[in-house]
Amino acid sequence: MPKLMADPDVELWQALLEQIQAEGPEALAPLERIWENTMTELVQQRAEQAMNAIRRTETAAQLKSWVANPVSLEDGMEIIHRHFYPHLNFGSLVSVLLRWVSYLPAEKKKEAKTEEKIRLINHLLYDVKQLKPAEASESSLAPCFLSHALEYRRGSPVVQAGIFLLASYAFDLKVNPVRIPKGMLLRWDYEEEQGWNGNRLSYFVNPSEQGTSFSERELELYFRQSNQEGWMLEPVDVHPHVFWMKSWLEEMKAILEQKKTGPFLQDVQRFHLCVQGLEN
Repeated sequence: MPKLMADPDVELWQALLEQIQAEGPEALAPLERIWENTMTELVQQRAEQAMNAIRRTETAAQLKSWVANPVSLEDGMEIIHRHFYPHLNFGSLVSVLLRWVSYLPAEKKKEAKTEEKIRLINHLLYDVKQLKPAEASESSLAPCFLSHALEYRRGSPVVQAGIFLLASYAFDLKVNPVRIPKGMLLRWDYEEEQGWNGNRLSYFVNPSEQGTSFSERELELYFRQSNQEGWMLEPVDVHPHVFWMKSWLEEMKAILEQKKTGPFLQDVQRFHLCVQGLEN
């Protein structure tokens, strides 16, 4: 195969590429060996092109399957992480996060009231572990990934919300993601308090601002004072995990569009369409 891949004939390479793609994931190991053992730049480029094409197709298929049954947020996050970091041990990352929030016994976590759970998660993530937003000068995709956020304690707005969501499951806490301009909030209901119409009052946590909590009224005032007329929260009409995934990919897409990074941007665009159910 390396000899055929070294042939400069573009049409021959396209025909060979289609054959390689048809083999699916089974072709990845031989392609990796070719990439590692050849000194020919053209062959390396073509081996990488073929591997990326196979992984892109496999990732899209896995993502579509997950969207149809998005029970676990970790599973969805792992699909994207493994696309960009094929040899990453994603389970170890989740274990690190679970150790972060293993401060209290499971019974205590479940018995605590919602407000207490929110306060505990805030304390563990932002006071103890010092989780912070990504640097303003950071323009790469790195802060969008859990591996970077846990190692350097800095993450993008949506990935910080993802960390908070994963932590909330350990506390048997229900919070739902809500997209806002340049970020993401997590919404929760305060069971001890009701509004004038008898409905539970909703409160919000902003992971990008050290877990700051505020009411819906305070949120409205904040957006009005910021002269952001479109303060209304985007309605969540899909599963919260799917909504978070869509927002995560939108965040990555916005970064890549600024950097004009072709192949990565094409991948993220395709995955974003998958999550929206727009890709056949």
